[in-house]
Amino acid sequence: MTGQALDDLARRVMLDAARQEYGGLMAEMPEHDFSPDFEKKMRRLVRQANHPIRYRFVQTAACFLLAALLCGCTVLAVSQEARAAFVGWIRELHQEWFSYHYAGGREDAPRRTVYYPAELPNGYRELEAPKLGAFVHALYEGEDGSLLSFAYQLGTETMTFHVEWEDAEIQQVMVSSTNADFYQNDMGGSNVLVWTDEAQGIVFWLAAPLDQEELIRIAESLRESEPLDWVYRPTWLPGPVILVSSVEADGEGNTVYETGEGDLITFCYSKSGTTPYAEQANGQEVALKNGKAMLYSPEESGADFALTWADSKTGYAFWLISQMPVEDMIQFAESVNIYDHTINSAFDREPFGDELIMAPPCEKVRQALTDEFITSVKAYAKHDAGVGVYMQSDYHKMVNDYMKTCISPERDAAIEQVSKLMETYTDADSPPSCHVLILIEPFHFASIIASGGQTITHIYDINGRMIASYNSAGDSWIFISTLEELQFGYTVTQIYAAAFREARAQMDTAA
Repeated sequence: MTGQALDDLARRVMLDAARQEYGGLMAEMPEHDFSPDFEKKMRRLVRQANHPIRYRFVQTAACFLLAALLCGCTVLAVSQEARAAFVGWIRELHQEWFSYHYAGGREDAPRRTVYYPAELPNGYRELEAPKLGAFVHALYEGEDGSLLSFAYQLGTETMTFHVEWEDAEIQQVMVSSTNADFYQNDMGGSNVLVWTDEAQGIVFWLAAPLDQEELIRIAESLRESEPLDWVYRPTWLPGPVILVSSVEADGEGNTVYETGEGDLITFCYSKSGTTPYAEQANGQEVALKNGKAMLYSPEESGADFALTWADSKTGYAFWLISQMPVEDMIQFAESVNIYDHTINSAFDREPFGDELIMAPPCEKVRQALTDEFITSVKAYAKHDAGVGVYMQSDYHKMVNDYMKTCISPERDAAIEQVSKLMETYTDADSPPSCHVLILIEPFHFASIIASGGQTITHIYDINGRMIASYNSAGDSWIFISTLEELQFGYTVTQIYAAAFREARAQMDTAA
């Protein structure tokens, strides 16, 4: 039976079943305007009948393609021995997402290069450059404010990459000589292109409000960078510390921590291979797990010790300045490794500073501050002033409801989809695992890390900003404010406060 015939049969069966169950009610059914949520659910039901990837009626046929690889090979539910012998990306179909799992081991050493798109659409500029790591992400912006997200994940045994397809039509396309998946967003917004490099063990994706042809052109322009400078970080710190400052650029690093007692710890590295203590002759050799170091005692009582060492593989030199006990300095030095970005660290951002929050509001906030809304805010302020209560609960509800409609990202829909994946893949008895999910509508990234019976999940918007976080220890979601939400809240508070003061002043004058 051809694919078209199978589609027709599936539609006829569903329509006949509907007629038998609900046909008698059709004539009696009154006219009704359905809610957007209902309409969206109905569109999904129609797609289940018409979608190229059929739901129930083609489940048997779909199982033969269940683990089809992007390279064109097919791996079915094989034995553990056969799966262990295979190395590459396995694509598996689930009810609401495709899962890409890498069957193979991780490379021993981090990579020193990154991939990047060499050809961008006219008018696009780089916002975030790709950084070294197992997960690499770059962001580009068009003149109209549209965003192009490029990312890839190196193959690991514990990472699974998922793409939601419930709101997308999927087409098989070619990127150069490689099969790829094009996810066309039925709801508008960003489309997604996913493809793999089997030789390198990498899965790539592009997401942007661009058509298939344009995304393929960008994908085929991919280039590998020249070797980049390493970044080093300690993986052990002596108890609770706070980060005072950190400067890392061009193969040089200087990071300062402060202990609870107020002592400073300075950690530095240099690709030059030399340290400020190279000419000093009063050093004492001490042993490290992977080599040796030189310990320089302070000339004055109460001054800092200095410990220097080198990475024999990269030639980088390190020095640590602190009043820590020598055994702690050695443990610190032995913990220093090349820093390899994961999805969470690649999307890590500094909190928004006051200067950004109090800056002139962005376009989205300006559009939300309509005359009607501002009048409503002032009316609430005048009423609250009359009863002598600043910002009553009904005012907060009004503002929060309006902000959720006009400003906030679609957290609820994203959390619903991410929670489904969490329920499917998190298991207290399973080994540590990481899942990366792309949501087509709304377009968001999510990372799910399960280890030791605990699950930690973060949801990011297309800008790479975290908007929600979940920890199974507390079993609750926490919302993280976007810059637009913070600017909106600050601006509206200013409007309310001025109106409240004005109303109180008028009352005092009248009295």
